[in-house]
Amino acid sequence: MPFILTLIVIALFYWIFISSKRNLTLEAVLHSEFGYIMALMAKLAKSDGHVSDLEVELIESILDDLCSEFHNPDQARAHLKHIFKEEKEIQDNVDYVAEALYKKTSKEPFKHQKIIEFMITLAYVDGRLHPREKDIIFQTAKSLQMHPNTIQRIFNQFSSFYENRGSQDLGRDEKSYCKILGLSDTYDEKELKRAYKKGVKENHPDIIMGKGGSQEDVNQATQKLQDINEAYEYLKRKKGF
Repeated sequence: MPFILTLIVIALFYWIFISSKRNLTLEAVLHSEFGYIMALMAKLAKSDGHVSDLEVELIESILDDLCSEFHNPDQARAHLKHIFKEEKEIQDNVDYVAEALYKKTSKEPFKHQKIIEFMITLAYVDGRLHPREKDIIFQTAKSLQMHPNTIQRIFNQFSSFYENRGSQDLGRDEKSYCKILGLSDTYDEKELKRAYKKGVKENHPDIIMGKGGSQEDVNQATQKLQDINEAYEYLKRKKGF
């Protein structure tokens, strides 16, 4: 290929790349795999009538990973937040969104279990499971064409763990919770949120499994994540943040 033609081709691809970075539209993000995931999380979080602070923080903690898949992460983040705000108020189209997500991920079935596992974690993050949250999880799994036995097994595994944890009286105090999050006694709201996001990112079961962790590693991470959620909720309430 002549040198000048090579330069033209390179310039063309560079222009396409830069254009995609500058012109990342809301529509493009909405109809992406990650837009559909965010929409489902929004519906799940609001399904009990209220989006808790813990639900917001848990979703915020994965935004960086979702946005990193786009050429323009900052713009993608803004669009994903907009999607969350809009979609949480629409509760009657879970099947439609989940089916659209399936079309995007039909050749990657391993993602479906990860999505359901995260949804269960999100549902239990405030310590309780609302019947509507359970309905949405099962609706989503069905639309992702997961086998009913697989859905029930995953749900039983996670729900058993969270419900058992919720029934325990751990008797922890502020100092113990600060230790869980790696905070000093003089922490402020900004430091608390930063520590929470860091803890979630380091201990989320999906991330551990994605790094090749064993089932034991995943179980330990799940328990640690529940401790982190509990610590964040306690310390936030304690300081009145």
